[in-house]
Parts: sequence; structure tokens; C-alpha cells
Amino acid sequence: MVPSKSILPLLNQIGFSIEMDINKLICEGIKSLLLQKRNALMLDKIYIQSKYSNMSKNELEHKIELGEIDEHPAWEDIILLENIDSELEKFDEYIENISRST
Repeated sequence: MVPSKSILPLLNQIGFSIEMDINKLICEGIKSLLLQKRNALMLDKIYIQSKYSNMSKNELEHKIELGEIDEHPAWEDIILLENIDSELEKFDEYIENISRST
């Protein structure tokens, strides 16, 4: 990843000010952004689970199948939880790879 030439002087200045190599500065910035996005996803997941007394996706699915919870909007929430879990896995992998490279 190469930043555009117009931002390079600013990145160099910031790196110099905080005594950090420009590559590490970029990696740490990306890692910070990914962690923020991951935290937002976790808040979404907690919000959805709180609607169902914090039960897991599998427990929720089971209760729907037993008829203990209405299908709508619970099935949509299960899909959202699956998508969130998929995104969390992706972000965790990115964060791990960046952490190893710095």
C-alpha cells in the first residue's frame, strides 16, 4: 500500500512527531480503524442479542423452531447475526495479520 504523494509529507511529519516509522504509522492507523469497526459490529450484535435475553444465535434458532419465539423478526435477526459474525471473523483476521506485520 502506497499513500498518495500529496499525503506523504503529512504522514512523514506525523511519524516524526510521534517518533514512528511511516509504515508502522499506517499499519497502526488501519488497525485502529478496524478495531473501531469491530467494536461497532459487537455493539450491533449485543443489541440484537439483548432483544432475546442475550441468547446465542443457535439458541434463538432452536426457540423459533419450537415455536417459543415468533419467526418475524427473529429470522431476520438471525441472518443479521450471521452476517455480523462473518464480518467479525474477517476483521479479526485483518487485525491479526496487521499485528504480525508490525
